[in-house]
Amino acid sequence: MTAVVNKRISRFVGRIPLAVAAIAVGVLALLGWMFDVALLKTALPGLPPIKLNTAVSLVLAGLSLWAACCLPSCRFYQRVAQLCAGGILLIALMTIGEYLTGMDFGIDQLFAKDIVNFLGDIPGRMPWRVAVCLVMLALALWLLVWDSRFFAKAIQTQAFVVALTAISGLVGYAYDIAGMHQMRQAFSPMSLNAAVALALLGLGIACAREEFLFRQIITSDSVAGKGVRQLFPAAIGLPFVTGWLVVQGSRAGYFSESIGVALFAVINMGGLGVVALWNANMLIRIDGQRKQAEDKLLSTSRYSRSLIEASLDPLVTISREGKITDVNEATVRATGVVREELVGRDFSDFFTEPDRAREGYHSVFAKGSVKDYPLTLRHLSGTLTEVLYNASVYRNEQGDVAGVFAAARDISELKRTEAKNRYLAAIVESSDDAIIGKTLEGIITSWNQGAERMYGYTADEAMGQPMSLLVPPRHQDDLQRIMDALKGGKHVEHFETLRRKKDGTEFYVSLSISSISGTGGGIIGAATVARDITKLKLLEKEREQYFKFFRLSMDPMCIADPYGCFRQVNPAFVLLTHFEESELVSRPFLDFVLPEDRQGTLDEMKLQVSTRPSMNFENRYVCKDGQVVFLSWTAYFDNSDGVTYATARNITERKCAEAQLRKYNEHLEELVRERTGKLETANQDLEGFAYSVSHDLRVPLRAIDGFSRILLTRYENQLDDEGKRYLNVVRDNTKKMGQLIDDILAFSRMGRLGMSVSETDMESLVREVFEELTPCFAGRGLTLDIKPLPPCQGDPAMLRQVWVNLLSNAIKFTRPKALALIEVGGRTEGAETLFYIKDNGAGFDMQYAEKLFGVFQRLHGVEEFEWTGIGLAIFKRIITRHGGRVWAEGKVDEGATFYISLPN
Repeated sequence: MTAVVNKRISRFVGRIPLAVAAIAVGVLALLGWMFDVALLKTALPGLPPIKLNTAVSLVLAGLSLWAACCLPSCRFYQRVAQLCAGGILLIALMTIGEYLTGMDFGIDQLFAKDIVNFLGDIPGRMPWRVAVCLVMLALALWLLVWDSRFFAKAIQTQAFVVALTAISGLVGYAYDIAGMHQMRQAFSPMSLNAAVALALLGLGIACAREEFLFRQIITSDSVAGKGVRQLFPAAIGLPFVTGWLVVQGSRAGYFSESIGVALFAVINMGGLGVVALWNANMLIRIDGQRKQAEDKLLSTSRYSRSLIEASLDPLVTISREGKITDVNEATVRATGVVREELVGRDFSDFFTEPDRAREGYHSVFAKGSVKDYPLTLRHLSGTLTEVLYNASVYRNEQGDVAGVFAAARDISELKRTEAKNRYLAAIVESSDDAIIGKTLEGIITSWNQGAERMYGYTADEAMGQPMSLLVPPRHQDDLQRIMDALKGGKHVEHFETLRRKKDGTEFYVSLSISSISGTGGGIIGAATVARDITKLKLLEKEREQYFKFFRLSMDPMCIADPYGCFRQVNPAFVLLTHFEESELVSRPFLDFVLPEDRQGTLDEMKLQVSTRPSMNFENRYVCKDGQVVFLSWTAYFDNSDGVTYATARNITERKCAEAQLRKYNEHLEELVRERTGKLETANQDLEGFAYSVSHDLRVPLRAIDGFSRILLTRYENQLDDEGKRYLNVVRDNTKKMGQLIDDILAFSRMGRLGMSVSETDMESLVREVFEELTPCFAGRGLTLDIKPLPPCQGDPAMLRQVWVNLLSNAIKFTRPKALALIEVGGRTEGAETLFYIKDNGAGFDMQYAEKLFGVFQRLHGVEEFEWTGIGLAIFKRIITRHGGRVWAEGKVDEGATFYISLPN
């Protein structure tokens, strides 16, 4: 019932209904002015009407109160409330300014003309007291939105002043005393509807926030709240009614004014006395109920204390300062400290990590509770106990947090059990074997990582599935026999069968299955350990195949033990040596090796044992009939058991063929030496001939050039221009002939020069050659673009000659171009290093590309470009001697590209 009463009271004093009521009063007054309805303007016939700007202000005040209380956290509603309050403040302050200065600011006739005029009244101007009340309302509303907690007292004070001012106006109208609603005759009176609206607004602001004193008292469920709710109506209503009756009786002449005052006092004393006695009776009943509740609470407290003391878990209460305020007997046992010494001590003093303990109870105050907070409790004897604390705050009668209630659970045994379980679980999970738990009905209940790897199903996929999921259809009967054996209490060990993976692949497993007993001793399930033996089965098959191969092989095969004795030989070995198998087995293999080869065989075996597990060597075996055979052995030494596995190949015929071949090779080498000597003699003769030819040709060429030069010098005046031209042609041709002789000699020497191969920096070499050729293109617009060039292996002098020839050609054949461009680049491609030189010169027709690298081959006339036709042939010979290749690409008048490919 109390809760219902409080809700009703809360709704009755609600700020939203009061704001809506004030808005309604203002709106009705505005409608009265709009449609000239006198009753709406005056509330009662014959009373002063409400001013139009007053009605507007009341509507704004109601809207401001509604917006401030409806959604106080919404910025939009806050702005609406402040704008409305600002409008009220502006209207009220301008009105007060008109009263003080006697000036007309135009605010009185802003909305409409005031038709009704009272004596001495200014048309449309709101009363003085109404303007002051509206200023106070506007300020209270503005502060309510801004910070209602900080300005709570100021807001409530202004609200009560406005409410009392409005109530005084209401009393004036009720008692027909003009002075209480009109300050003086010259000013407009406060209208009845304005007084009602101001009273509602004052009460609404006083109840606007839950923390405001008036609202807390009125809606409180305490004894004080109930007393105020009973006394307040009587304290207000009884004097009001009594005073009205006394005033009316005095005016009617029923009694004098003094008797009226005495009657007013007597009636109020009697009425208020009755209300006080009634309120006292209510307080007595409440006090009796309180005592009964206290007795019940005491009984409950004793019962709760008994439960606390009976708890096996340590229980403790902690103050906000972290001090222990109460403990139970379990806490005394856990710490070894008596209760009197525990109370008042810091809670964190009894733990191995005091800071962590302090952090724990601070966290409770911050969050309200904590769960399973781990700490280590230290006993007075030094014994440590692992505990988990669950704690929450408890509150006093006022609802404020008074402290923390904490309960500890000893988890030492749980920790040991968990550690043991984790250890066992780790063993199960880390096992390569599939370990599976199942019910007696064959439903999978546990599945380790080994099972995931072996069968391909994840734990989520396998759990709850029947074991038949893993069994091929043709082996389903085996599964049923196993389950029947388990139900009979039997164990299954090393049962080999087939199982099936998720992808349908079948594989061999070895199963060990045992039953699982429940707490009552009965069998509730089974545990299966499966080991994948597919590789073992394959090894067995391979071993069978090996022995078949061992027996059927045409090559001699044998197995020797760690002592160097034959352990097993195949039929081919018996056939080769003509010994019986019984004559070979268990005898040292060195007994059958030719004495000259025994030490080498023994050294190979020692080397095999110490450094490498396999070997290839040759030796000679003596057969039973005395015949010697050459054998090439491939052997493998197994470190695990010291056994050597060997296969031999009879190479006697090959050895005979090699001996014959050596004889042929010796004869061939003799022939090669003879031919080489003859070739060297021929080369020397050729070189001498070339030198003689070059010398004999140079002498007449020098004579021709010298006499031509003398003729041009001495007989210059006697010769006409045509004669001079002829002599110059002769001289140019002698120079070309000399260059041709030099190129022929260089070409012939290029095949005989020795090569000194080293790593060559091609990029530096190209730059150096280009700088040397600078005089050849002096005054021309020529650009050389050298891309990054990888180094290569070659003879630096010969490679230098290559770049001299290539760059000279590029410079020569770009002469007709106003802007000559030459690009050099390179890259590594697999086993080759590729270089190229590209120009934008005369180019060539690709159908004649094969002639480029021939001696005396020319694709351009002498009148176009001077050259001998040997430079590219020398370039090709140098690259060919390096084991590389050359080729070219070109297009007439668009340039040419020459490529070099050298092996890495």
